[in-house]
Amino acid sequence: ITYSASAFEYEAEEMVRHAQLMAILNAAVDKDRILWDHECERAMEELRERMRNQPRKMYDPFELLDDEHCLVIMGDAAETGIGAGLFLVNKGNADDVVPPEDMVADTTILMDVYHKVLDSGQRRWQVFELETYAMFTSVQKWGKYISRALAKKNVWGVNKIAMLTDSTTAAVKWFQIQLPDYHIDHLCAKGKRFLSWADKIAYSATWPMCTKHLPGELNCLAHM
Repeated sequence: ITYSASAFEYEAEEMVRHAQLMAILNAAVDKDRILWDHECERAMEELRERMRNQPRKMYDPFELLDDEHCLVIMGDAAETGIGAGLFLVNKGNADDVVPPEDMVADTTILMDVYHKVLDSGQRRWQVFELETYAMFTSVQKWGKYISRALAKKNVWGVNKIAMLTDSTTAAVKWFQIQLPDYHIDHLCAKGKRFLSWADKIAYSATWPMCTKHLPGELNCLAHM
C-alpha cells in the first residue's frame, strides 16, 4: 500500500486522509500479534476505493531518467503465477541500488505492476525457469517504455536499469541466454523456449542493465 501511494496524484488534503488510514493499519500490525478488526476492514476498503478512483501520475519517458534516477524491475514467481513491479529509484547508477534500503517509499516511485496466472504446462517448469519467465515478461511489458526513456542519451556511461530477482540462478543466467548463429532444430523444448524469449526481447541487449539478487522475504510487492 505504501508503494502504491506513489503511483497516484494526491492533493495535500488527500495525503492527510491517506496517512490517517495507514495509521490504523500500521497500529494493527505493529504488534506481536496482528489485531485486525472492523476498523481495519473499513480503512482497507476506503484505501481500495481511493486507488480505484484516483488519477494516475503521468511520466514522460523521455524526461524520466537523468543523472539522479534509474529504473528497477522487481519480479518473482510462485506455483500459480508471476508478478513484477516497475520502480523509479532515486539513484543515478543502477549498480548502486541496495535493496531493501533503497527500495523505500521516500526514495522510490511505483510506476506500474504486472501479474500473470500460469497455465498447467507452465506450472510444471522448474523454479529458475519461472523466475526467468517473470523477468522476460517484465521486459516484454515495459520494454518500449524503457527504450524510450533510455533514448534521451546515446551513451549513459552507467547502468540505468536493475533487474531484481530472488533466484540467483536466473540472475546469473539472464545475460548468458544469447541467440545462436546456427540451426536450433536439435535443441530440446526447454532450450528452444529460452531462445524464443531471447529473440522476442533481443532489443534489450543494448540496455545499460544489471541483475541483482533480492532475498525472497524482501520481495513483498511481487509476492502480492
